[in-house]
Amino acid sequence: LGRELRGFAEKFPLEMKLHKETKCLTLLGTTGDNDAWKSRHDSKGHQTIPLPSEDVVNKIPMIRNLIKQLGLDIKTVIKPDPGIIQDLSENTFNIFLVPEAAGSSYILAQDTFVVPFNIKSVLGFGGLLPDGNIFAIIIFSKKTISEAVANQFKTLALAIKISLLPFLKKVFTDE
Repeated sequence: LGRELRGFAEKFPLEMKLHKETKCLTLLGTTGDNDAWKSRHDSKGHQTIPLPSEDVVNKIPMIRNLIKQLGLDIKTVIKPDPGIIQDLSENTFNIFLVPEAAGSSYILAQDTFVVPFNIKSVLGFGGLLPDGNIFAIIIFSKKTISEAVANQFKTLALAIKISLLPFLKKVFTDE
C-alpha cells in the first residue's frame, strides 16, 4: 500500500498492530447514487480493511462470509502458503450472495446504509489470484437478486481474474 492507504489502515479499529505483510482488502473502484460513492478516495470506512488475524476477520461478518463463499479459508487469505496457492488459484472463484440485505447479520450497516438506501440484495464475485491475493467485486443492489442470477456471475469472476493477471506485480505506488 502507498503512504495514504497505509495511514488509513493504521487508523482502522483493531486489537493488534499492523505489519508490512498484513493482508488488506483494498477498494480499487466504486460508484453509486451519491457523489461521495464515486471515488475510492472519498470512502470513509472502506478504502482499505486490514485482515491481520482470523479473529479480526471473524468480527467483520460480510468479509468473513465473502471469503468463505468464494471457497477460501480465512487462514489462506491472511497468510497464503506459496506451496498450495498455485493449485488453489487455478480453481477458486465463486460468488457471494445475500439475497435479502434487510435484517441480514452479514451486513452490519442496516440503519445507516441498507434501510435508508433501500438495499435489497448484496452480490459479490471474485477469487484467489496466483500471488495469494484475492479480488472481489461487490454490488449493493436496489433490486432483489436471485441465486440463479447470481450464479451467472461465476463466469464473469473467471474473466475478471484472467484480466487481472498482468497487474499482479504492483497495484499501488507512492509516485
